[in-house]
Amino acid sequence: MAFTQDLTQYETVSLPYDGKGKHFVIKKTVDFSDYPLAQNEILGLCDIPANVLVKNVYAYVSDTDTSVIDIDVGSFTTAGVAVDADGFIDGMTAASKAFSIGAGAYVSAGGYVSASAWSIGVTNNDADDLDDAVITFYIECIDLN
Repeated sequence: MAFTQDLTQYETVSLPYDGKGKHFVIKKTVDFSDYPLAQNEILGLCDIPANVLVKNVYAYVSDTDTSVIDIDVGSFTTAGVAVDADGFIDGMTAASKAFSIGAGAYVSAGGYVSASAWSIGVTNNDADDLDDAVITFYIECIDLN
């Protein structure tokens, strides 16, 4: 399934000025009242350049959506096709103000990297619409270029 909505075109990724092996973090805050997601809909968060390792994704719910308890964060092609839709975060909740730390398939393997550009996306797996929460995503990266 491709992105239902896409914020990737609004993201500019800044790589470290002195190159290879440098850590950087991409921060993206999404107000889901502006970008609501029905069940199984996907929001493209940001594009990741080729050869950039994403070690983990963290999410902080600052405004809740008490009916939504199953959100995934994973990797997608830049065209919005899932590579692993819950590779970073699998089943986080928006029902309470809390931090979610990625514990998906990629995290135990040390992260995810691709030879071509790719995207990070959020999927609402809950039967209820994700339409009230405000969530900030922190994407921990290492430049391998």
